[in-house]
Amino acid sequence: GADRYIRPAELGDESMIADLIELARQYRERQHQIQRGTELQIALENLQEVYYRTDAEGVVTRVTPAVVDLLGWKPAELLGDSVMRVYPDEAERGIVDALQANDGSVDSFEIQLERKDGSLVDIVTSSHFVTDQEGAVIGV
Repeated sequence: GADRYIRPAELGDESMIADLIELARQYRERQHQIQRGTELQIALENLQEVYYRTDAEGVVTRVTPAVVDLLGWKPAELLGDSVMRVYPDEAERGIVDALQANDGSVDSFEIQLERKDGSLVDIVTSSHFVTDQEGAVIGV
């Protein structure tokens, strides 16, 4: 259809105009956020390395498809499960201790993970605590 422009006299209230301008700004910002989120999702889905996130209890909340090549697990098989599923024993779970001892961040941490078939794979990982606005740890 034809474009129609609303003139202030038709609205009858300048505050309504300001509200409409603000709504338009919020809409544009949300569209940009959606675009950025889509671009990030595409990048993560095509990442050659494994990227994962857990919540504060160690439950896997995100894992990239590269986990199939490294560990043999499909992302859906790990999502919602404890990340400890891929650690072969207590000694390998020292990454949490390392994170706590290093202000919540480790780089080039050597560790073994267990593949779906039970075999072990040596990896080097970099991890950090994810915190909320108050600084409380909400995941890795």
